[in-house]
Amino acid sequence: MKFFKLLVLLMILGSLLRIDSSMAYSFGIEVNDKIEGLVYNPLTDAGEFTFRAVDDGYIWNSYCLEKSVGLPYWSYVGGLSDRTVPTDDVLSDWSAWLFREAMLGSLSGFNNNTQDQHDIQYAIWWEENELASAPSYYDPSTVATWRSAFDASGWINDGQVQVVNMYRDVDLTNHAQDQLILANPVPEPTTVMLFCVGLLGLTYTARKRD
Repeated sequence: MKFFKLLVLLMILGSLLRIDSSMAYSFGIEVNDKIEGLVYNPLTDAGEFTFRAVDDGYIWNSYCLEKSVGLPYWSYVGGLSDRTVPTDDVLSDWSAWLFREAMLGSLSGFNNNTQDQHDIQYAIWWEENELASAPSYYDPSTVATWRSAFDASGWINDGQVQVVNMYRDVDLTNHAQDQLILANPVPEPTTVMLFCVGLLGLTYTARKRD
């Protein structure tokens, strides 16, 4: 009977873990955070940016979504969403995938130099309809390879790449620009499940000995 109860408990726990892991992503910033701009790529006057959250020192790298909009040294987070402000355009999966792969270091041929960052930024701007004419890449063949890899992957952004809606004022009334951010790594459901099973097993064994 005790074994049956333990089995039922593990099944319920596993279901809860699957639900939780499919719904939430963890980000290092939140609405109303004051953000300091640290670095940007001089080849683009844009991404790759480096930002720091003033309250806790959280640092992340980013690319911007608007080409013709400047960003002040200090800004404030007005939202984390899947779309830009004020045009209300939804971030494309291609832009999200390109950013994600670059941040994870898994983008083929990407060496994170200023030229590669330029090509990523202009690929995003072209995809998000921010350029009047086709971009001039430093390495167009590599960009084409990235696009082919994305098309073959069938990858869909489920929220792990978000748009940071940034404002010039603390009242969040004067929109500045939209930036990208990648979710922080979280434990895989299988890892969490095995950890919980181990704890329950130890508890069960200890009770059996008493």
